[in-house]
Amino acid sequence: MAALAELHQLEEVILSKIQQRIHSRTTEETSIAKALKYYDLQNAGYLNFEQFKRSLAPYTAGVSDQDLKNIFGRYADQGMLHIRQFAMEFSNGARRLEPTEDVGDFQPAQAEDSEETLARIKDFLFDRGPRGITSLSAAFRDADPQNLRVMHFETFMMVMADFFQESGCELLDSQLDGLFQLFQQPHAPDQMAYDEFFLALKEEPSQARRASIRQAFRRLDKGSEGLVDMQVIIRSFNKNRHPEVSGGTRQADEVLAEFAETLKDHIDYRRGQRSYPTNLVAWEEFEDYYKSVSGCYLTDEEFCNTLEKVWDLNKLPDSSVESREALARPAAGAPAKSRAGLHHWQTNTLPISPTHHKVEQCTQHEDVLLRARTQIARKGLRAAIDIVQNFYAADDDVDDELDVYEFRQACQKSGLAFRHAEEVSIFEACGSASGGKIAVPRFLQLLHGELNPQRMSVVDRAFAAVGGTPGDPTSTVTPATLKDHF
Repeated sequence: MAALAELHQLEEVILSKIQQRIHSRTTEETSIAKALKYYDLQNAGYLNFEQFKRSLAPYTAGVSDQDLKNIFGRYADQGMLHIRQFAMEFSNGARRLEPTEDVGDFQPAQAEDSEETLARIKDFLFDRGPRGITSLSAAFRDADPQNLRVMHFETFMMVMADFFQESGCELLDSQLDGLFQLFQQPHAPDQMAYDEFFLALKEEPSQARRASIRQAFRRLDKGSEGLVDMQVIIRSFNKNRHPEVSGGTRQADEVLAEFAETLKDHIDYRRGQRSYPTNLVAWEEFEDYYKSVSGCYLTDEEFCNTLEKVWDLNKLPDSSVESREALARPAAGAPAKSRAGLHHWQTNTLPISPTHHKVEQCTQHEDVLLRARTQIARKGLRAAIDIVQNFYAADDDVDDELDVYEFRQACQKSGLAFRHAEEVSIFEACGSASGGKIAVPRFLQLLHGELNPQRMSVVDRAFAAVGGTPGDPTSTVTPATLKDHF
């Protein structure tokens, strides 16, 4: 029992290290699954011990191989670790809450019924990402050149055996026979309707997922015609904002190629080989594509967040963000008029204010940020910390840059408001090399301002007291040390 308690404690330590590194908008389960999938080169959904060890290396410094083998052994079955199940159970602590060890949750393949076989196929396909289910549907489409939407038993056995051969999801002939019987036609026992087979493989999306899919298509379908050109869809796909790209696990071009290929494959499967060729994608086809790949996303949050980023759904016109544009109009900005005679135009009839100002009056970013700094100081320390978090959270592609709309959304969340002229002066002072964007570190540096000598001296003394070396940019202290000395 003592050894088991130590193993529980070791798992909690590893989980805490993972929690420290994950992004605020993702979950421990998703982060663990992504780390493990990176080493699943065959897209089998399983890892051996060496792959498991390499995937957790960033979080297991100082942990012995024997301890890692003990962790691997309690979750693995016959030397292979199921990625999705491990990510779920390790993050929620299911095994650590069990009174006794339970090694080997998997039923032998021979004991599976048809429903269990179907569930295992779904897990395998979704673990491979969108290409999993679209590749299988393409194989069925190629085996049905007449587009009859039915398949004979021999053809079904051949397609399934070829697809799953040496894939890590081996299927016995008896299991394939059971699957065929689930979907065989009552009036033609030697045939199955494979559309029903793929319908059973799909995950029915939740209301939140449906809303995101609908919002994405509405953004693409500007004319509300229910049809969008394929090239418009691919061009509108923002590959750089994809969470896996911003997280550094995949390349942007790879993500775009995967989306374009899987979307085309799915539409080709729906239409069949004898369909009329067209580049227009209907709403039903777009929705059905995301229904098919919905199971690749573990949570609604992950699915909706991905669609929000790649289709720029959080950059739609927002009246709450754009309403302050009216404040930028210099109502009293035109040069004063004058005329001789009894009736004349009066000068300076409106007072100068933050709303009404002269257009020739130059806006200094130092004055603008000083006003914002004063406003933040009145709100307290929590507001200052939240501002840093809000601006970095808006940088979802993690390039330390924000465009105008992202900057305005971060300002709205932080309770900051800048007029158009003030915004322009800030972008000029903090603009990045790419143009049209603001460098987040530079903006926050100017927003915070410089410490006066007295305050800087106190900071240096505090840093030295916790073991740091003031003036040395390479000197660091751990968060644990700061917590102990606070």
